[in-house]
Amino acid sequence: MIKAIALLLVMAMPAPLLLQAEQADLSEPNLAEAGEPNDQIAISGIGFCGCDLFSDGIIDTFDLAVFAASWRYEDCSEGNNWCDGADIGGNGFVDYGDLYVLAVTCWLDQDEEPPIPDPMDWDRSIDANGFDGTPRQVLLPPYKTFDYGATMRADPNTADDTGFEFYFECFENSGFDSGWIFFPDGPPYEYTVKLGAPTLKYNFRVRARDRSILRRTTGWSEWGKAD
Repeated sequence: MIKAIALLLVMAMPAPLLLQAEQADLSEPNLAEAGEPNDQIAISGIGFCGCDLFSDGIIDTFDLAVFAASWRYEDCSEGNNWCDGADIGGNGFVDYGDLYVLAVTCWLDQDEEPPIPDPMDWDRSIDANGFDGTPRQVLLPPYKTFDYGATMRADPNTADDTGFEFYFECFENSGFDSGWIFFPDGPPYEYTVKLGAPTLKYNFRVRARDRSILRRTTGWSEWGKAD
């Protein structure tokens, strides 16, 4: 098994490493020397299982390709993010122990967890104007009679290794839903929508999903009325 995966690794290696790889010993590695996997081996890894180098929520050939780009690298440290995550064991170099964890221990594992918190929540912190992130009514430019809308913020502590995006839903009118929104600059995760007359009171809720190919989704927050 290790031999077959190692051969696949060699095929994925960048050209400068192929000459060295042709002379590599692809027999079963001595894991006692290479760093036998244990509960501590993934200390430097990326994402769940320490092996999600491609950050897509599943350990597969994309992660192997990223790993191959750093094969046999040395001087891995926190300063270079442990050779871009390929030094899974955190021993300073990329070796068969790291390959074993990636291609055997974690191979085809999937991230089953949605972003946290689950279910999603509103931002409960108070801003400079004295408001928290639950939905509330606001007057929008150009500040005329029918320029009222709703603004709201999702939990700023939302987290997931693959990134995440939010969906704000209106109970009374789906036309006021946000669709999925990604915030590349981080919090505040704020959504504002124009509603019309001030007498219109709408209820909103929010959820999040990760940005992996699996799209793991949280439960909905509680409803909040924008009034």
